Order: sequence, then structure tokens, then C-alpha cells
Amino acid sequence: MPLLIGSADALEKVRTLADLVALTVGGNDMPIPDPQGSGPMMGVDEESRAAVFFDDLKELSDILWASGAPEIIKDNKLDGEALRNYLEAVKAISDKYGLADESTPGARMGMGVAFSDGSSVTALPGSLVRYTMRMTNYAAFSASNLQLLQLMFDRDESEIKLFPGATSGTWQPSTVVGISADTSAPDFALMLVQTMLSLDVQKLNYGTGLPVTRAGIEAQIEAINSLHNRFGVTAFEFDAGALIGELNTPSMVDTVLTGMMWNSIMKCCKGEIDVEGAAKEIEQSIKNYLAERA
Repeated sequence: MPLLIGSADALEKVRTLADLVALTVGGNDMPIPDPQGSGPMMGVDEESRAAVFFDDLKELSDILWASGAPEIIKDNKLDGEALRNYLEAVKAISDKYGLADESTPGARMGMGVAFSDGSSVTALPGSLVRYTMRMTNYAAFSASNLQLLQLMFDRDESEIKLFPGATSGTWQPSTVVGISADTSAPDFALMLVQTMLSLDVQKLNYGTGLPVTRAGIEAQIEAINSLHNRFGVTAFEFDAGALIGELNTPSMVDTVLTGMMWNSIMKCCKGEIDVEGAAKEIEQSIKNYLAERA
């Protein structure tokens, strides 16, 4: 799920993508923590923090695309106005932080989280790392597992909301499962799908994926809290039902399509072409692909 995280007061200021862009462009530059301070995780005062930050142009463009793609590509047809709005938002935030300036690359802030159940190590995206270090007031990211979410809530009484992209209530299916009409074993295929959706399977691996059933999410939260209880950690409280109830539009990210757009996005953010030029290039580049995909 593409999400935006921040304090309750901060989230109240962001109703649309335009709000977030305005706060970013009109806000502080990325601060540099005081090396003589109390440690890198303490960051800076709220008034000195940047709004939101991304390590690179791809991290930025990916989250904005995931939260807006269904509005930009509808029934294999390109909505030119929605594409321009997307490009304007990407360029505005990229210009603020110089994300397309390859001559002076910014320092990447990597962080990995190993979960106590031994299931996996999750790499935090740059936006979340800066937020965790109290250098930004927001983080924009795709929530891929509940362990990652419960770690984020430890900072400044954080809350989350669906990312206010061009499309309301987007979510990204990681796997699409179905039963072929040509199968010679429909009963076995149905049994396999039912097993995949069963509680015993859905509650597994709460560090590597989100369940696709509400019961599975509740079971994962229970499993996380079982570990918390064992180690004397405060229980993880998350109203998954309220958030899931807002999801209404699957966002199928086509890597072929985004790959065809990338060069034009880069040129736009480098200032080699304007937004209108990038939109025309993209339209010309993908029109045949969209027609074939249809």
C-alpha cells in the first residue's frame, strides 16, 4: 500500500498530492544533523526538518506512479492531463533536492531491519530512513509488511494514511492468482487457491509480505504481539480494517511501461526538456505498446 506517515498534525495538512508538493518545495532543505548532538537518530527540531525526502529520482517516481498509475493509464489509454500532473509533481520535488543532478549525488541513507522471528531482513527505503532519523516530517513509501509498519510507529506517535496520489485508495497486488478455464483439474486448483488464502498460510512471514485477507492481517498482528510480549515490548496496535476499507483501486505496475518512460522523466528533471516535451515523448513512446497491450 502506498502510504504517507507523519504526526497527526502533519498529516492533517496533506489532503492532496499538491499539498505535499507545496510543503516540500516551500519547506526546508534537507538538514545535516549536528555531529556533536546526542546521536544521528535524534535528528533535528521539527521546525528545521525537511517535509519529505527521497534518496534518488527512482524512489520518488516509483511511489508517485504507484499511487497514480490507474488515473494516468485507463483501459490502455493515456490520460495526458494526469500524466502532466504526475510529471510536474516529480519534477518539483526532484528540483527541490537535486535528485537528477548526477554530478553531486546525495548521500544515501541505508538501513536494514532484521526481525526477531528470523524470517527476513527488510531494507528501509530512503524516505523512511530520513523520517526515522527525525530529519523529515513525512515519509512516503509502499508498505510491504506489518513488521515495517510497527517499527515506524515508534517515532513521534506516528500515524499513517494512504498516500494522496492522483488515484484514491490504490494498492499494489504483488501476485495475481487465478484458475485457468482450460485446467484439467479444477477441483485441485480451487483447493490450492483456498489453501493460499487460508489463515495458516496468510499469517506466515509477517516480515516479508502483507496478507490479502483481514483475518490474515489480524493473525499477523497477533503473532507480532506474541513476540512483543515475550521481550516485554509494548503491543503493536494497528486498525488495519479502517485502512483496508479505503482501498478500492488496484495499481498494476507494468515495468515495461515504466521503463519506456524513464528516459523522458530523467530528461525532464535534468531540465533538458520541459514537462510538455516529456509528456509528448512518453505519449509517442508508449502509444504502440498500449495498443498492443489492449
